[in-house]
Amino acid sequence: MQYTSIPVYGDEVVIPAAADDLLSFPFAFMTGHKLVRFAAAERENLRRFADAGGLLFSDDCNQIYRSFFTFAGGPSRTSHELNGWGDNLVHEYLRGIERRGRLAVLYSNKDYGCEWDYDWRNKRFLREDNTKFAVNVAVYVMA
Repeated sequence: MQYTSIPVYGDEVVIPAAADDLLSFPFAFMTGHKLVRFAAAERENLRRFADAGGLLFSDDCNQIYRSFFTFAGGPSRTSHELNGWGDNLVHEYLRGIERRGRLAVLYSNKDYGCEWDYDWRNKRFLREDNTKFAVNVAVYVMA
């Protein structure tokens, strides 16, 4: 809401992967720490969602780099990515899967979700507000 005029539903909507309503949404965000295994019905519904133009962004809580904002040096880093939760590794995964010529799945181990969850006024450790990457994803999905 801060960066674009795209209308955004203000409340979080939690929807199971097998729910018929999933196809009513253009974008689904999934985050967590553990291995995810989808049942057959969930896999089929996610496939239908992707084939219908939906985008599933899966962010391992342990950057579409250019569709609205431009990042000169590549995607913005997250503070968790830089310290790797204390493992001193730089986590560089950002992978995508296309379906029918359109990005359908975006997988990250950069921990964007936890960064986006922080109060926007407290992003004082970042040179660039990494929620701009989320704006890029939203603009891509809505285009």
